[in-house]
Amino acid sequence: MEVNAANAELKVRYAKILGTLNRDVFDLEEDEDLYSGVFLPIAFEEYSQVPVKVMLVGREPGSWRPTPDLLDPPRLQTVLEANPEGLKSLVTQCAERYELQYQKPDWWRGRGRKFCDYHDRIVNELPLHAGPDQMRRRKSIIWANLLAWSWNAGNPLSRPPWEVSEICRVSSALLAAQIELLKPKHIVFSTGRSVDHIISTLFEKHFHQRFWDGRGDLWQFAAAGAQCYRVAHYSARGHAVKRHEPHWGQVIELIKGIAGGGQGR
Repeated sequence: MEVNAANAELKVRYAKILGTLNRDVFDLEEDEDLYSGVFLPIAFEEYSQVPVKVMLVGREPGSWRPTPDLLDPPRLQTVLEANPEGLKSLVTQCAERYELQYQKPDWWRGRGRKFCDYHDRIVNELPLHAGPDQMRRRKSIIWANLLAWSWNAGNPLSRPPWEVSEICRVSSALLAAQIELLKPKHIVFSTGRSVDHIISTLFEKHFHQRFWDGRGDLWQFAAAGAQCYRVAHYSARGHAVKRHEPHWGQVIELIKGIAGGGQGR
């Protein structure tokens, strides 16, 4: 499926999936809705042109919040209250917000952008042949998130269990649609071990492939037609950096090796 068609189908799926959100599990007043806008990736033409199809998955969109020069993504409360036509409009807004960040070089260098550093490391070290322009390189892989919302710019898993369950259910459905339609051959989960159970549930429910939760700092497995790798989040600090640095680099070398052997397409 070519990029425009894949994006069009993704938007249809996004609206349908968001329409299944159970509003009864959320008790949010307008001034207390600290959930971020929903994170909805699309693919760029550069992704269709590179020989190695990579999806980089973070944990949650911690930086997905209003900034002076970027669109304000619709809050969760707005999504919960939207009718089907409204959801289509919200999906378009979120896709535009996703696309706009690739037109703002300064956004990638802001505070709290450690994940962007790993994104840049991957696109600069892999043989993507996307040209010298850094923004074109960034567009050559898919940036996704395991959880489609953050809470107060951080991990939403601290919310009440009934909210967490619903956030995980809908987020997994959104990510499954992205994997199914964009067909990455390598999926890098830079999420850390604490969410391995969510990754396992994603593939068991949507791709009927069952895994034990990950073991060790680097978890490798094959699923949904892709080679998958789970490593620590790139925001690790202090002594943890020394522990995880070999694995961050090893994933890139593993992808290089497979791609060099003709299996990366």
